[in-house]
Amino acid sequence: MQLHHTAGINRQGTKTLLMVACASLLLALSTGCEQPVVAASGAPAVAGGVKFELGTYEVRYLELHEGDQSYEYAKPVLIVPITITNEGEGAVSYNPTHDAPQMAETSTPLLYPDPGAEAKLPPAQKTPIQGALISKGKLSKQVRDPVSLAKGDSVTDLYTFELPPEGTSSLIFSVPPAWHRGEAPTLLRLSYQPVKPKGPKVFALGEGAEFSGVTFSVTSVDTLYVKTKDTAQGEGFSTNPLFKVSYKIENGGDDAVSYDPNHRAVAGASGARLFSGDGPVKRVQFGPTTSADGQLDGKQEIAAGKSIEDYVLFQQPDKDASELTLEFPATLFERVGTARVRIEHEHKTPEKPKELEKKK
Repeated sequence: MQLHHTAGINRQGTKTLLMVACASLLLALSTGCEQPVVAASGAPAVAGGVKFELGTYEVRYLELHEGDQSYEYAKPVLIVPITITNEGEGAVSYNPTHDAPQMAETSTPLLYPDPGAEAKLPPAQKTPIQGALISKGKLSKQVRDPVSLAKGDSVTDLYTFELPPEGTSSLIFSVPPAWHRGEAPTLLRLSYQPVKPKGPKVFALGEGAEFSGVTFSVTSVDTLYVKTKDTAQGEGFSTNPLFKVSYKIENGGDDAVSYDPNHRAVAGASGARLFSGDGPVKRVQFGPTTSADGQLDGKQEIAAGKSIEDYVLFQQPDKDASELTLEFPATLFERVGTARVRIEHEHKTPEKPKELEKKK
């Protein structure tokens, strides 16, 4: 599946600044008596009366929502959950650092390859895995504001990183001392194994994608010459065969919804998209005086309990394209998200209508 890229993930920090921060921290550790707490893989660590425990990581292509906007990211990210529990007497303030412009061992979490069981931790030099700073949209369950933790309280947050280097089997998640009452970072080992990135659910032909009571489904696909009608020239057919994707939108909610086909959407506007393995397939848009037979034009109301059927047209996909993915924005029927449908494709050359043969 090919995702439509609408937002970017930026890198946080620089290696030079990090090495300076590391050197300062190591100097402080060498002159003081506090040593960092190091937890075995899968085990929690306690420092300064605060317990830290990593959850199960996942690798995912992000599709995020904010308001009525939907943002997709083309690069997969590593998501590491961490639970912070206050086991001490006084309150502890947890300040998330997702938007921190720089990575520093004293104030932000780091993730780097494990140098090995015999190596000194933290190592004098390390190459951290860059953090993935989400520029648009909100990651569900990620904490964005400071939280005050009384004794016994806990909070779980999600931190995003780029994927570790090939061959990595163990990682060190470094908890900054700013998160507890100590002066040294707390280090949590994390066993790592590459996994196939998860992504937004892709539906099959005939399956319904549900968005807050409204269901979208692709009912059929076909390659044909499309019948048209022009206000000046009358009835006719498309010059070339086109790929037709028919769909149904069912309103299972209690209130009517507005459906805007957007078949004549200008460049940049929201509309249906089709992708093959080689990239996007161009959507067909007729001129202002021409309409496709049976295709809806202008906003339509779908009453509660009712449905509506429509179709969208694309240029004929390449002969070698065996699988296609349709992306249909739910904003066209007043919902948030994107319906993705996998379509099996077999190239065919339809017969020309008799009207086109006569015209020739």
